[in-house]
Order: sequence, then structure tokens, then C-alpha cells
Amino acid sequence: MENEYISKLNQYLLEEDILSVSREVSALKIEFDDWLLHSEGQQQVAAIKAKELGEDIEEVDYAVIKESFYNLFLKYKEAKKQQLDIKNKLEAENLKLKTSLISDLKSLVENEENIGTAFNGFNTIQDTWKKIGEIPRDKRDSIQKEYSRLRELFFHNISIYKEL
Repeated sequence: MENEYISKLNQYLLEEDILSVSREVSALKIEFDDWLLHSEGQQQVAAIKAKELGEDIEEVDYAVIKESFYNLFLKYKEAKKQQLDIKNKLEAENLKLKTSLISDLKSLVENEENIGTAFNGFNTIQDTWKKIGEIPRDKRDSIQKEYSRLRELFFHNISIYKEL
């Protein structure tokens, strides 16, 4: 049985980036649970009234709707977990790359005295740094601070070499 909540959840499952719709899906689940509770309650009241009047009413099987919705919701959770795992692996790999660039920059700052060679190395490091994607959120601040510190040290050293 198809209803508007199942249709919306199906649309969210078609999204390429499941992580981008997680708030909407959470809100949809809450709305569905509220709707289901309300609808089942209304049906029970209507059934009691109909019984008192000696009438029959057509009852909706909410268990089928609930099962359909939660099966889709389970698919959503699995797809979200897969995307989150991929994202975490990618961020970990990016962290390794940025850490490697920091050590390259540190080596450049400590060892290179030729201004032309130093700038070429620095530009290569900086271009690569900009191309690397997101890293784990808990590491961003410390990695960025270390990179900025070494960058400032690099330019400080270059100004000293120019004076010499």
C-alpha cells in the first residue's frame, strides 16, 4: 500500500547524496510515526462508533503501511551507513595526504635556502593542499594551524634570505 510518506521516503532514497537529506528523512520518520498513531486512533474510535450503531466500516491495515515504511527506512539507514563509511575512508586518506604535505613543507622550511627552489616547492605543496578534500572534523583545526604556522615560517625565512 502506497501513501505520501512512503512516496517521499522513496524519493529520498533516489538521492545520490543520502547524507544531504538525513535531516529531512529524520523529520519524515517523526511525521510518519505521528500520522500512524493518529490514524490508528481515529480508526479505532470510528470502529467503536460503528459497532455501537450496528454498522460496518472498512478498516485500513496500518500494519502493512508501517512495514512498508520501515523496510524503506531500513534501506535508507543502510545506504546512509555505506556513504558515511566511504566518506570517513576518504577523509582519513585526505588526512594522510595533508599530513604528508605538512612534513614536506616542514622539510622545505628547514632545509631549502635557494629562494627559487623554495618557492617552486612551496607552490607545488600549496596547489596540492588546495586540491585535497575534506579531512575528519576533529583534526581540521590542528592540521590547519600547523600548515598555517609552517607557511608563516616559510615566508619569514624567505624574507631573511632576501635580506642576505
